[in-house]
Amino acid sequence: MSRAGRILRVDLTGRKIEKEPTSSYVKDWFGGDGIGSRIICTEVPPKSKAYDPDNIITFNMGPLTGTLRGGSKCTVMARSPLMFHHVLYTSGMGGQFPAETKFAGYDNIIIKGKADGPVYLSINDDKVEIRDATHLWGLDTYETQTRIKKELNDPDTQVACIGPAGENQVAYALVYHDINATAGRQGSGGVLGSKNLKAIAVRGTKGLKVANPEKFLELWNQFFAATFPEPLPPDHWSRTSMVDCADIETEIDIFMWGGDLSNLICPPIPKEKTMREFVKEYFVGNSGCAFCPEQCYVRINVPGVGAGAAMCAMPGEWQTRFRTYDPDLWWQCAMLTNRLGLDCSSTCNIISWLMELYEKGIITAADTDGIPMEWGSREAVLTMIEKIARKEGYGKVLADGIVPAARRIGKSAERYARHVKGMEYLNYWMWPGGALGMAVGIGGSGTGIDPSGVESAGNIIQSILEQHPPVPGMTKEDVGQMMTSLRSAKSELMSGDPDAWKLFEDDGKTMRTKNRALLDLAYENQIRLADLAGVCDQSSSAGPRFLTALRNFWEEMAAFLTADLGVEYTPDMLKEVVNRVRLQERGYDYLCGLRREDETMPEDYFRPMQTRQWGTRVFLTRELQEKMKTEYYELRGCDSVTGVPRREELEKLGLKDLADKLDKLDIKVGAAPATEGAPEASAKL
Repeated sequence: MSRAGRILRVDLTGRKIEKEPTSSYVKDWFGGDGIGSRIICTEVPPKSKAYDPDNIITFNMGPLTGTLRGGSKCTVMARSPLMFHHVLYTSGMGGQFPAETKFAGYDNIIIKGKADGPVYLSINDDKVEIRDATHLWGLDTYETQTRIKKELNDPDTQVACIGPAGENQVAYALVYHDINATAGRQGSGGVLGSKNLKAIAVRGTKGLKVANPEKFLELWNQFFAATFPEPLPPDHWSRTSMVDCADIETEIDIFMWGGDLSNLICPPIPKEKTMREFVKEYFVGNSGCAFCPEQCYVRINVPGVGAGAAMCAMPGEWQTRFRTYDPDLWWQCAMLTNRLGLDCSSTCNIISWLMELYEKGIITAADTDGIPMEWGSREAVLTMIEKIARKEGYGKVLADGIVPAARRIGKSAERYARHVKGMEYLNYWMWPGGALGMAVGIGGSGTGIDPSGVESAGNIIQSILEQHPPVPGMTKEDVGQMMTSLRSAKSELMSGDPDAWKLFEDDGKTMRTKNRALLDLAYENQIRLADLAGVCDQSSSAGPRFLTALRNFWEEMAAFLTADLGVEYTPDMLKEVVNRVRLQERGYDYLCGLRREDETMPEDYFRPMQTRQWGTRVFLTRELQEKMKTEYYELRGCDSVTGVPRREELEKLGLKDLADKLDKLDIKVGAAPATEGAPEASAKL
């Protein structure tokens, strides 16, 4: 019932607009990015590249998007301009835009082709227009949204747009909406820019219907009571914890100091430079996606810099990566990258990498347009952000991503280019399970940064609760015991093994590997279910709110979808769809050129790391990585040697045509590459 019922197709080359029923895809591909994935995998030739007109970009809303349980979540999918072989990626985006698209009557927006000049797409219920955007080209993401709303004379119009970085086809440009919602990381903005599409503006007034509203509301009340057991006062510490937890993360072996994974020991933060003090001064309130009670973004307004919203690791990565504690610089960087339409993680990674190259004498100020790339330099950071977004001067060297930049610079620059399948690595260390997720997951963003919130994220939550005990009088030891029990319970719920999350065996020294791939697969499957259904990852049982997420997500989603759609769904039915979607994506990526040797972590990951908690030691070896990959491949239904989906699995899922195409590939896989840096044979963009 809450399906909008239509897919909107837009061909920018021929300026054609078509609508087709969603129903033809529902049986096998269900909804959300299951449908988007199917369309890309069957309609975009594997030989195509990300910026080719025949690359398709899809905006995908699941059946629960626009309802109380789904809130307002969509995924954006396309071939990535940043990643090896331009493989598939999926990027989540929230705000009001996804729900508004459903209210306008569309489950998916499918865009292909290239306009002959700048345009934007205007959707007002049944009225869809391709409008001229020449006057918008060059504007930043804030100005673009304001101008379009004024032009359409409707402040409730929801706009997703690109900034100058997307227009200039920077490989890590993002799509931006409102003040806090992005489709980032793998290059959505560059794909839209290659199509001369500045923005999509949506206004919907149709609303949605739920088949069984009484049952749906009953389920919602149960979910809300379990997840939000009591109302929080406006001054509760958790209101700003998604930002000021960066202070804690610098103390518990999470952030790198500089660009080198070998050092996870960040120096103490001066009190006046803490995020807690910064937030006290500039905190405005919380915000989040439509209909979501979490409101997990922290709104900040710094006079003279601007107002916006932030969460999670962003405050830390704009500081520790530059070897500085400067909250004012962080906010300047955040606002500038958001306005220009750049992914903050990739941009931060590349600039800190330049600082490392400068320190080692691989580049000089003469190379970087006269700007000394010194650690912590405001001038260096802010100037380089502008240059990258506008592809000016040295920014042209960096705009295609860290691997092409390293090869242009030469010398030993590639040795220090930390990436996963071509995408710039994040600023923090992940336990081996999270590392496996990045290596084998779709788009290099991983089956998740941290499987089920029980690894690195569990340490962060434990540190927060040590400062804010959930029960008065609890000691740090009490909190530690509680967290160990909760992590084990969550691990058992997801994988069947309460110890799968643990970093070490009982001796505290030997790295634990048993069932880690099983936990990672469980996480991947649940996140994919959330994407198909239109539910935010944060509110799935795989999200970091795992303290109250000890529930069976498959059963929960089956119940919600049955009440919502009026068709009975079971966990087994949903698992089959998830497996079909994931194996299709993996098979398609292999047709595009992906190989086992591409699925590896940066070289630093296999070297000794300095930590406070465990001293200096190696946490992940290549041998361990390859063992976990082999286990994952087998569990996923792929060949244990090559990683290619097995014919028998594909045929069971109705994907015989894909199996036939994969059989024609001449896949030769040896050991993981021993060379430092990116795999040469399979890194050609």
